[in-house]
Amino acid sequence: MTEENLDKLLANVDPVLTPDEVATLLRMEKAAVYRWLNSKYLPGSKLGGQWRILRDDVRDLLRGGSNQRSDHDVSDTSGTPEPGGPN
Repeated sequence: MTEENLDKLLANVDPVLTPDEVATLLRMEKAAVYRWLNSKYLPGSKLGGQWRILRDDVRDLLRGGSNQRSDHDVSDTSGTPEPGGPN
């Protein structure tokens, strides 16, 4: 995602988000956002027992690039994705 597209995506987004808002923004399941939070892939803070995520942390996550392999990649560890796999 280019910086310009990232800026457009986050232009009118509140500086502090809930997991529901992150899921909606990224068009993903809320459960996946909670997995990211619990694994510390996405930084967040619990306030009064509820997660809060900084918009800038979402920006940093997206800036990293969706096609870059990371510690949280669940594909085949040999580096070659399995046919029909999630990659």
